[in-house]
Amino acid sequence: MPIIRILGRSGSGKTTFIEAFVRACPSLSVVVVKHSRTTMDPPTPMKDTARHFAAGAVASLGLSPGYAELLVRPEQAIPFERALAALGWLLQRPPDLVLIEGARDRDLPTILLGPLPPRATRGTILLRLPARPVFDRRLAEMVLAEVMALKARVALNAEA
Repeated sequence: MPIIRILGRSGSGKTTFIEAFVRACPSLSVVVVKHSRTTMDPPTPMKDTARHFAAGAVASLGLSPGYAELLVRPEQAIPFERALAALGWLLQRPPDLVLIEGARDRDLPTILLGPLPPRATRGTILLRLPARPVFDRRLAEMVLAEVMALKARVALNAEA
């Protein structure tokens, strides 16, 4: 399963870039992981999953025909690599691509928006774009070409 990190400083357009790419490639099954260096807030306290979590549950899982959400206590948190490995199982098949927003401390193939953030692991830069790039057809094709090349390399490594 190809994994690409979208990296850039705060305000560089990472989220906007990912949204535009996912919209431009509806035939790809894409999983997006937001990796934050700070603790994320649980959803609104009125939601049942948040209420169960606030009551002290080690984990609270909300499932519906349309969506799922999982809240896990920090001491029970799933390690990064294990969470990525579980994606295929959770989705019943591996996705075509995993995009990770952030994860500056990981050595992953990277699309870099603007300059490298401070204290970031460089990794393999697949594409270096200006901050807040305009996502047009040409850029979509460039990114898709890099994704397909990475997907082919991942498949070759899996066969070896």
